[in-house]
Amino acid sequence: MKTADGKCLFATNHPSKLGKSNQSNQFSDAFSNDALMAMEAKMQDFRGDNDEVLDVAPTTILIPNDYKLKRDVFAAIGADKDPATANNGFNYNFGRWNVVVWPYLNQFIASGTSPWILLDKKYNDEYGSAMWLDRVQLEVRSELAGNDANVWKATPASSPVSTTGAAMPWAA
Repeated sequence: MKTADGKCLFATNHPSKLGKSNQSNQFSDAFSNDALMAMEAKMQDFRGDNDEVLDVAPTTILIPNDYKLKRDVFAAIGADKDPATANNGFNYNFGRWNVVVWPYLNQFIASGTSPWILLDKKYNDEYGSAMWLDRVQLEVRSELAGNDANVWKATPASSPVSTTGAAMPWAA
């Protein structure tokens, strides 16, 4: 899948439209508590084309249906204390993440790999998808026509469409 910048969805060199630095949204670290924190920090530094901070705050870990990866993810985020320390120090990642196990991903991964993806649900909801796709939201309006038909009008930039099949005099 290619994005608006001509790169694959996950790439190490997404260019800026204004010639700013390239950015990477592809990481290759195996899942661990440290890798999770490092990727979160990198995502929080994502910049827009004008070098503005995009306010990405990942909240979701998306993983394929792989028992070892599930074990590693829940070991990293599932306890309020850090079991790797002698005094059970505070686990910074406890209670901060939603985990989505998506078996559909299994058909796309190479044998012996365990990819994981971080998502910012709020950013995704607000902007309609990943920033790399550069989508423009569809704009339509509905009004009641003189014949009591509900007519949908597209924005002036695109062709008007009627769901009733009636002639639209404004489109001529």
